[in-house]
Amino acid sequence: VSDEGTFRANPPKIEAINPVGAGDTLVGSFAVALAQKKPTSECLTFALSCATASCLSAGTGRFDQAVAAEIHKQVAIKKIAE
Repeated sequence: VSDEGTFRANPPKIEAINPVGAGDTLVGSFAVALAQKKPTSECLTFALSCATASCLSAGTGRFDQAVAAEIHKQVAIKKIAE
């Protein structure tokens, strides 16, 4: 929910290797995108991509940026309200 509207986003389904730290990755990535003044929808897709990629890494809160970039292409986002 933002002044740009309300969005719903869904990452692709994955087989998680290690979900520990994914929530922290999501919040941190969203904050980075927000600080870069990206639109809310892009902040959300970026954050979901990074968090999903972190679930595919054995390390806690770590992810491969190339994997996150591929996931980013697969995130489904929809504006559900103004």
